[in-house]
Amino acid sequence: MTNSATRKRPLARHLGFITSPLFLAAIAVAGVTFLGGLTLWNDRVEAEREALVYVENHAQIVEEHARQAVREVVQSLAVSVGFLESLDLNEGRPQLDAFVSRIGASSPRIDRFAIYDAYGQVIAGDGDDILSPSETNFGPETADRGNRFVVSANDRFVLIDLPYFGSNSSPGGIVRAGIAKRYFEDFYETINIREGSDVGIALPGGDVLVRHGMLYPDVDMPAPTVQLGGDQEVHAMLVSVGGVDRFEAYRRLPDIPILIFSALDASAVFAPWWQNLRLFVIIIGLIAVPLLVLGRLILRTQRRQRWLATIVESSGEAILSRTRDGHIASWNRGAERLFGYSAKEILGRHISVLWRTDEATKLAQEAERLNDQGTHHYSENTVRVRQDGTEVSVAITGAPILDGANQIIGAAITARDISKEREVEERLYRLAYLDALVGLPNRALLEEKLAEAVESSVENDTLMAFHYLDLDHFKEVNDSFGHQVGDTLLKSVARRVTEVTRKKDIVGRLGGDEFGIIQSAIDDDGDATHLAERLLERIAAPFRIQGRQIGAGASIGTVLIDLDEARSIEPIEAARSLLQRAEIALYEAKTGGRHQHSYYADHHGDRVRRKMEIQEALTRAVREGGLDLHYQPQVDLGTGEIFGAEALVRWTDPKIGQQSPGEFIKIAEQSGLIVELGA
Repeated sequence: MTNSATRKRPLARHLGFITSPLFLAAIAVAGVTFLGGLTLWNDRVEAEREALVYVENHAQIVEEHARQAVREVVQSLAVSVGFLESLDLNEGRPQLDAFVSRIGASSPRIDRFAIYDAYGQVIAGDGDDILSPSETNFGPETADRGNRFVVSANDRFVLIDLPYFGSNSSPGGIVRAGIAKRYFEDFYETINIREGSDVGIALPGGDVLVRHGMLYPDVDMPAPTVQLGGDQEVHAMLVSVGGVDRFEAYRRLPDIPILIFSALDASAVFAPWWQNLRLFVIIIGLIAVPLLVLGRLILRTQRRQRWLATIVESSGEAILSRTRDGHIASWNRGAERLFGYSAKEILGRHISVLWRTDEATKLAQEAERLNDQGTHHYSENTVRVRQDGTEVSVAITGAPILDGANQIIGAAITARDISKEREVEERLYRLAYLDALVGLPNRALLEEKLAEAVESSVENDTLMAFHYLDLDHFKEVNDSFGHQVGDTLLKSVARRVTEVTRKKDIVGRLGGDEFGIIQSAIDDDGDATHLAERLLERIAAPFRIQGRQIGAGASIGTVLIDLDEARSIEPIEAARSLLQRAEIALYEAKTGGRHQHSYYADHHGDRVRRKMEIQEALTRAVREGGLDLHYQPQVDLGTGEIFGAEALVRWTDPKIGQQSPGEFIKIAEQSGLIVELGA
């Protein structure tokens, strides 16, 4: 059943990114971006507010100046209209001229003053340069009491017109006052106007009368989007003129159709803000781009780590890691299957729990090997212990884990179950090197072990002996009781020989009923003689097989190593020489009457070689028909009659010549060829 800790683990794994440095850095960048963006937005709002205040203030300043100038003009025009409407122009010409002079003297703001009749003719004043016939149609239909002041301008003057009427309310004409544009322009130059700003006077329809700054000289002022009214009413806004944004404020003079305007280029207002924005974007980019690159690298690394972790978990082999002091730090499913411990049970425990109790020294050696080999791998086939106490054969591969300073902090270890492989190897080993019947080393393995014993004796300058043991009359046992009894006898002999010898001695079966015993590290030939006598004695005791008492004996040939000779040749050659000499000594023992023990001597070699040469040639002659049969008649000496014949065998070999029957018959008897020869 899954416990709560197990259920929470996936959630913790998914939320683990919250504490990652990359996530925290991303949060920090996002926070800085948000705060920076908020600050920039506030700066923009503040810049816009300051711009609106600026144009409002300048509009108010211009409006106050214009109001003073226009007030004088309006008052003069109103007085003039009242005077004209009460005067009979036909009779009061002198009075009219005096009035015009008085107006010019009392109103310094008025640069030009003229009175026109309904047909555009100057009645009085200096109006020739402030009026052209194309500017105004002075027909009777143009005058209306409801149409009060009319404002216009030419190149030099701002013109304000006020109509007057006759006694019968018929249009009489207009009174016009001109204010020099220079009057306004000189004042505008005294105002602290920012670069990219513009102030002036315009008509409600948008036609500019006077302006200063010339922000957009080729663009007319836009018509106001709201109806302005009242002395103090101000309309300030951000507008787009000709596709260009600017801040504008409008004020309207009371009773006079004149708009006061102040404008400021939005690009000039927002230039520092845009510069700060670009700088902020660059800074964020300089932070975010490396962070994104780092993030991609980290994500790629994390994906690679997750992929590697998946590979490790999916591996059929046991993969684990340990700290430098031997505590287990990681443990995959393959390790769980191999050793039986779950990760929860094993993590943090010392790796010695997987070792046999008698291998503490090897554990220390492994730690030393890890430190000595540095970055090199090490591998070995060994045995480890499962959780249930059973042992398992494993192939171990280890490699050190290094930190950033290239210092060893632990080891990564893989373990593979090689139990089946070991079983196959052992089976092949037994087939190749162990005798299938008695389970002892066969001739090939015994020769290898004998060569190793020779090499050890030479290195340590110690004496050793090799015994060649052959059972007596084993063929008769096989023939009399069958091969099954013979095989059992061989097993029993092998067991008795093993019981007599020491643990460090090596016993092997050379073939048939022959055994070899390697007796290493002896003091002198007395140790070899003692072992040979014990072997003869032990084997001579009857064997009980299948309810029968089977008697057997043995003959032993022994050879002692000649250290001087062994030093001069290869160990394997010395081993084969010992084997051959021990066999010669065995023949000597058998020649001496069996159940004997004989040491090898140099003169034995010639005699045995002669005997073996005859035996080999005799075997070939018997099987290939190389023997001659001669018949010698048997005569009755009393009667002289032949009553029979005696068969005599004669043998002449092509290589060794004619042989005496007395010699080769004896060899035939000893070797068992006598049966074939008699047949």
